[in-house]
Amino acid sequence: MKKFLVNIFFPFILVNIALGEENYRDPFVSLLPEEKKVEQSTLQREMSQEVSLPSLNVKVHGILWSDTPLAIIDGEVYGKGDSLKKFDAQILDIDKEKVLILYNGVILEKSIEKLEYKGGKP
Repeated sequence: MKKFLVNIFFPFILVNIALGEENYRDPFVSLLPEEKKVEQSTLQREMSQEVSLPSLNVKVHGILWSDTPLAIIDGEVYGKGDSLKKFDAQILDIDKEKVLILYNGVILEKSIEKLEYKGGKP
């Protein structure tokens, strides 16, 4: 057992003596080069400015969930791939809580509009 331990630890002891303590590196110091701070280019500044998205004034009143989900938008029933009647827009996808609509080259996400019950008799 002693021979086994000596054979395992002896090479490590020799390496430590040969290298000396000054050759150890600090494990908490990063080996990666330091990041250089670069000023934003004009293009990056323009891209970071707020972009105005086209607005689509439609309301999703409900979603009928089945093998082929349907969405009720402004009182009309639409399926995936259908085009909206009043706008040049297309239904891309219907999820359980939202509808993805392609309008003017931009994908818009419309959620179901929640109606609040204010009490009283219907």
